Amino acid sequence: MVNSGNKIRLQKLLKEQLKTRVCRVQGEIIYCEGERSTNLGTGVASGDYVFKHPEADTILLSAYAKLRSRNYTGTVVLDCEDTDVFVQEAYVSQQLPGDLLIRRKHAFINCQAMLSEEVAKIIIPLHVITGSDHTSGFYGHGKKKVMEKVMTNPETIQLLGRVGENLVLEDRVRAEMKAFVFSIVYAESADITCGQARASKWHKLKKKSTVRLPPDDDPLDHHVENTNDIAYCQLHYNLLEHPSPIGYGWELVNGKCRPVRHTFAPAAHTC
Repeated sequence: MVNSGNKIRLQKLLKEQLKTRVCRVQGEIIYCEGERSTNLGTGVASGDYVFKHPEADTILLSAYAKLRSRNYTGTVVLDCEDTDVFVQEAYVSQQLPGDLLIRRKHAFINCQAMLSEEVAKIIIPLHVITGSDHTSGFYGHGKKKVMEKVMTNPETIQLLGRVGENLVLEDRVRAEMKAFVFSIVYAESADITCGQARASKWHKLKKKSTVRLPPDDDPLDHHVENTNDIAYCQLHYNLLEHPSPIGYGWELVNGKCRPVRHTFAPAAHTC
């Protein structure tokens, strides 16, 4: 499915198959294609479910929010086996009334039952900063251990509650997110620099490995910028249009949006 042409053909095939099943379904089938939405039963454009989002994952939750805003009270099932979607569902299910379920193979899971309300409030920024579909993780540091540390630290919980609140990342939140990486992820002091954290970790390693070092300041700065941008879009699930990510941790490269990894020039090679 790496080839975009294959995806287009699959979408076309799916749409044609759904058209043949419309008469057997009680209710409507609304088919969304990016910024287009069509009622397959009537063939008429449906403007109620038009979203200008770069990712299909976020459209799922936006459509769910739109459905609830129209006073629909029935149970909703989302059939998507993707971790990023599961995380968003855990959060959104606590924000809106009604039952939201996940279909996983032959089982149905109630999203509200997956996490406590306290954890659900911070699960999106925590998931994104430790690695998601759009952000890199920290080598050797799993989400479970990070979560266990977070839940015993009220200040960290408050910090994660501020990540993604605003599109523009405040300097104070940026600094605290970097401190979070040092203290919670790498178990170093929160008030040291990136260079000091890397040196400290290097001396502690029994088997020296650069992949286990904390990131340097430049890539870490972009990482927290990426995190804030993605968290903003996922937390604001009811947005019909996402703001442009360019300038918020992302850049255009050959016409494609790519995360900014670094801005400093590579170190000079010396013999």
